[in-house]
Amino acid sequence: MNKVFINGFKNKGFTVSVIARAGYLDELQISNEDIALKIPESYYVNNAGSIKDRLRQWLILRFIRKRISFRKYDVVFFSFFDEIVFSLSGIKGNLFFMNHSNVSGLENTLKCFFLRRIERMGTILVFHEMIRRRFADFGMNKVIVEPLGLSLPYYNDLERHKNLLEKVDPRLSTLDFRLTIFIPTVSKYRDHFLWELLSSKSFLDFLLENRVLFVIKDDSIDITHPNICQVKSFLNDETYQAIFMKSDFLVLQYPDSFKYKVSASLFECFSNNKPCFLSDIEAFRVFNSYFNYDPYYNSIEKLTELIQISIARKDLIVGNPYNNTALLNPTLETIVTNVN
Repeated sequence: MNKVFINGFKNKGFTVSVIARAGYLDELQISNEDIALKIPESYYVNNAGSIKDRLRQWLILRFIRKRISFRKYDVVFFSFFDEIVFSLSGIKGNLFFMNHSNVSGLENTLKCFFLRRIERMGTILVFHEMIRRRFADFGMNKVIVEPLGLSLPYYNDLERHKNLLEKVDPRLSTLDFRLTIFIPTVSKYRDHFLWELLSSKSFLDFLLENRVLFVIKDDSIDITHPNICQVKSFLNDETYQAIFMKSDFLVLQYPDSFKYKVSASLFECFSNNKPCFLSDIEAFRVFNSYFNYDPYYNSIEKLTELIQISIARKDLIVGNPYNNTALLNPTLETIVTNVN
């Protein structure tokens, strides 16, 4: 996501200087000429508890502030912020703050107070109109919308991926299945639907009868079934991408409580033209117009029906799942206008 915005600013003619964790700069493959400051890894020691974490963030901002003059930049763009910490940082400039989950703080009196301070300090950037409207409900209107953006698609090295998949589970590299479906996580949002799904005898029988392989990245459950591949171990990026590319569909099961947010996993599917099945919640429904098929389910029976349809129409759906996804890239026009 950050690389999308970095490239977007460059395409608009900006000279971009990047400040980030040293290891993250390496991951993004940022050239040395674009690096303004590397934040030492020592600042990123895992500390349990919100107080310690906020102290760490405040120390990082102090480290940056002592070394960087923000006023020399036309735009200062923060891809992450804690509203409480940043309000107390003393940083000034033409500031833009990228909201990820900060919108949830609006319902907390203390966090809402500091979010209002953030709005006075700069402009909040959100990924969808529904999130902007949520800020407006609380009288905060210095908010602009820029889509999350599409990252470069994963490189599909078939021979290399086949070797990686065989090491995870030999079933992943066979041609024994008509459909391979990947569930990146079961337990992240503590939603019970997938536990119920994997406990359903009729659904498990359906997988077996229709030669569908379910790949589950999760260690919170134990299940043994010829058509379920459970991955409990850590996956590095390359192995994760190999499973992702091998899969015909993803299942993204998010609960109703996932509100006023945009799923990075959904945009991962958009970026790679990978079809998916989505729980029927508003955060997914707002992207309905980009789909060339019906992806939404709200029951085991509906998900089963979607899989049946996908088996019959696999070539059509897998070959052309989305439309107009170029509109999901940020334009940055409002920011450019603000500078000019």
